[in-house]
Amino acid sequence: MIGILLLTQGHIGKAMIEAAEHMLGSKIPKLNALTANGSESSEKFLQTFQRELNSLDEGQGVLILADIYGASHTNMVQAFLKKDRIEMIAGTNLPMLIRVLNYRNLALEELAEKAFAGGNSGIVRSIIKSATNGN
Repeated sequence: MIGILLLTQGHIGKAMIEAAEHMLGSKIPKLNALTANGSESSEKFLQTFQRELNSLDEGQGVLILADIYGASHTNMVQAFLKKDRIEMIAGTNLPMLIRVLNYRNLALEELAEKAFAGGNSGIVRSIIKSATNGN
């Protein structure tokens, strides 16, 4: 099973996990969140990050779903990315996470594609119809 790590500011990742578990009705294995709070040293953050990778990887790899591309925490983990082993998608949202959880049987590269597609298709602009014309 591919491990999934949410890498976010504050408690966004933990809240997304709680929402996904509520929606799916059960605790989800090999899914965790790492908070980037900026108050710890880079060395300590990277040590914690490495421990998370090790605990999530059962041999099929880890997909990192990050909040903001180019933020300090996503920049720091770039050196850990390895094709077919550790991949990262930034701009995570709940539809992306749900899509990933429903396709965990895929290979890492294919799962990353599903994550990207799920995140994009989850962003929708809803148009409000005018009350004056009855629509």
